[in-house]
Amino acid sequence: MTIIIRLLAVGMLMGFLSPVYAVNEQANGGLDRMRAFHENFRSNQERLRAERASAAQVTESDQEKEKVSDESRDNG
Repeated sequence: MTIIIRLLAVGMLMGFLSPVYAVNEQANGGLDRMRAFHENFRSNQERLRAERASAAQVTESDQEKEKVSDESRDNG
């Protein structure tokens, strides 16, 4: 008789814990998605910074070329 009561108690405990386990698994999936989003966001930010830096270098070199051409016109 005590074995049956223990089995029922364990079954009830498992029944109560299974939704908690399911919610925990969903939360872990959400954390994985959030980490993936954050890594993707960070890589996009780094790529944009690199593009902006290269664009800034291009505009600086264009400005230097314009200065040189202006100086050559003034001297010529």
